[in-house]
Amino acid sequence: MKKLIFILAALLVTTPALAAVRIIVEPDAEMAAIKYETDGEKVRAFALDIVADAGTIDGISDFIRGESTADNPGYGIFPANFGRYITVDADTGEVTDWDVNDYTPVADPCDPGALGGLGTDGITIEMGALYYPTDDSSPNAPANSGTLCKLTLSEEANLTVTLNEARGGVVLTGGGAGLDGILDVAQSIFTMPVRTGVPGQGLTGLADSIRRPKFASAAGLMLFGVERIRDELGNGRRPTLRALARVGGWLKEFF
Repeated sequence: MKKLIFILAALLVTTPALAAVRIIVEPDAEMAAIKYETDGEKVRAFALDIVADAGTIDGISDFIRGESTADNPGYGIFPANFGRYITVDADTGEVTDWDVNDYTPVADPCDPGALGGLGTDGITIEMGALYYPTDDSSPNAPANSGTLCKLTLSEEANLTVTLNEARGGVVLTGGGAGLDGILDVAQSIFTMPVRTGVPGQGLTGLADSIRRPKFASAAGLMLFGVERIRDELGNGRRPTLRALARVGGWLKEFF
C-alpha cells in the first residue's frame, strides 16, 4: 500500500454566509479525502484549486449529486458542469436525472481560470448546496463538517488546496451592476473578488451594441439555448420545434 502525504492548505471565506471554512486533506487508504469544517454558518458554494507536487490526480469519487436533503446532505451542485450534463424539465422545472456519469465537481480545463483537470497535476473543483428551506437551521442543509470528495493519485504526493478566486468570486449582472461604486460596495460586503459580467465571448455581429451588464443574463440564456441545439445536432438528434421556437423567441426579444 502506498504511503500518501498531504498538506492542509486553505482557509477561505465565501458567500453568502461569509463563513470561515477549513479545508482538510487526509489520507484514506490509497486515496486523498478532501474534507471541510465550518464555524456553524452554512456556505452555499465555493471553487477550489487542488495541486499535487508529484504525479497526477487521476480520479474523483465519493461526492454526492443533486440537492442536499436530510437523507443525503452535502454539496451536490456543480456549477461548472450543470449546463453541460443536467437537463431541467421545461414544464415542471425539475431535474430529469442527477445521476449522470460525467457530472462531477471537476471544472473543464477549457473553462476560464480552471486548472488542467484529471490526468494532470491540478484540478479545479466547484461545489454548491441547494436546499429548502434556505436558512441555516434547515434540516436539509449540509452538515457543519464532512467529506467533499476523494481523489485518486498516481503516486505519493503533497496536495495543496487554495481558493480559486477567479471562479469563486462574485459576478454582478443586470442594470444595477452599472451603478457608480457598486463594485467597491459589493467587495466590502462579500470580502471576495467582485467583477462585472459583460457579454461578448461567443457573440458576433452586433455584439458591441449589447456589451453592457444589463444584457449579460439575456445573452447567457441565448448562448445556452444555442449550445443545447448544437449538442443535439452533434449527437445526431433533431432539435424539437419547441426548443427551436424558444431560441427563436430569445433572439427576437434580444434583437
